[in-house]
Amino acid sequence: MNLAVSKWAEGRFISIPEKVPGTGNPVVRTMFQGADMEQQKQDAFRALREEERQLLARLLVFECANVLRWRSELSSSRVRTIDDYGSLEFYVAIDKPIVSRSTPIEAEYRDADGVPVSILIHTIDGSLAELEIVKADLGILSLRPEKADFVPTIQPSELAK
Repeated sequence: MNLAVSKWAEGRFISIPEKVPGTGNPVVRTMFQGADMEQQKQDAFRALREEERQLLARLLVFECANVLRWRSELSSSRVRTIDDYGSLEFYVAIDKPIVSRSTPIEAEYRDADGVPVSILIHTIDGSLAELEIVKADLGILSLRPEKADFVPTIQPSELAK
């Protein structure tokens, strides 16, 4: 996989997206550098859109410590779209607790052509990091997850915590 080509512009690195070979899906990697790196990163992210907020609410239905914390993070989170499927990278502007394990939440539904689509929540150090949406054959997504019928799953052992 080719990574994005970075160029120096206006005192910071920018990224030029390239396509994942054979899929047409973009790969974008942005590098931030310098004393104002944190501000540059914040500026690259946006507020959650209502349909994204609703999708996350459908995934974060479980009553356990990690999920409760993630729900509270949504109000201060900023995101950026990282692929054509609508996957999101999170920028969480609160203190990040160090957690030795994550609480995996995932869901799956079938696209209009019958191919499975997975929705996964990834965390780093216990905070929201990414909402990943991926179609099993890496083809074009017809049925957006916001409109799909799915049931999120979590490891049963997490519900007791």
